[in-house]
Amino acid sequence: NVTKALKTYIKENAGGQYVADARYRLAFIDFQAGDKKKAETELLSIVKDKPNDNNLGQVHALLGDI
Repeated sequence: NVTKALKTYIKENAGGQYVADARYRLAFIDFQAGDKKKAETELLSIVKDKPNDNNLGQVHALLGDI
């Protein structure tokens, strides 16, 4: 399943180029599943951990939907 694959990618590539994107996708899945608090926590963590990442626009957009 996608969630498992994303978590595996993050675990095995902690400093990888696409980790912030993978984390965003997990947060989006949580958001779609109705767990907005979990999604918000992960999104805020991405903002803190990767303040200059190219994916920050979509992170802030999803935060705006919460």
